[in-house]
Amino acid sequence: MKKLLFFFFILPISFYGQKWVLSLEENNNKTYISNSIEPEYVWVKHVSKRIEFYVGNAKKFIDGYKILRYKYDCKNRAIGIGRIIIYDKSGNVVKQSGSDDLIELDSVVPDSIGEDLLNDICFLKKNEKLFDSYHSLNPDITKDVFLNSYRIFGQEYIDFINREINQEAD
Repeated sequence: MKKLLFFFFILPISFYGQKWVLSLEENNNKTYISNSIEPEYVWVKHVSKRIEFYVGNAKKFIDGYKILRYKYDCKNRAIGIGRIIIYDKSGNVVKQSGSDDLIELDSVVPDSIGEDLLNDICFLKKNEKLFDSYHSLNPDITKDVFLNSYRIFGQEYIDFINREINQEAD
């Protein structure tokens, strides 16, 4: 039954995109994690009809997206923002700020969007090799499917993948 649910409800997510992995979605706002996560850094993309930014002291809003360079620390449960690049919906750069040089890490607030984002980053980084092994057996399985299946089924999904990989090895 779970395999049936997987193919009808989760597999269609796999065609959502290959460069970015959908992490969070609320109202019309979507947050994606880069498909390529570095050991301490990751790019995150926020898409919204109301991207907020400042010009001087004036708050502005734009229909578009922003891409942020985060530094993260899974062990100490901390995250910080370096560079921020804001784009309009056509992909034109509206504003750039920040630097990767002096990123201060802050502990994530429990039950927050920041904690959810860090959990997803750490899960994907920790399970990179497991995903690669499983993806080589099932090329239709993307990181979107991998992450969302884990959210739905938890450790049972990881156990299922390990059994699939081990059966293939036998």
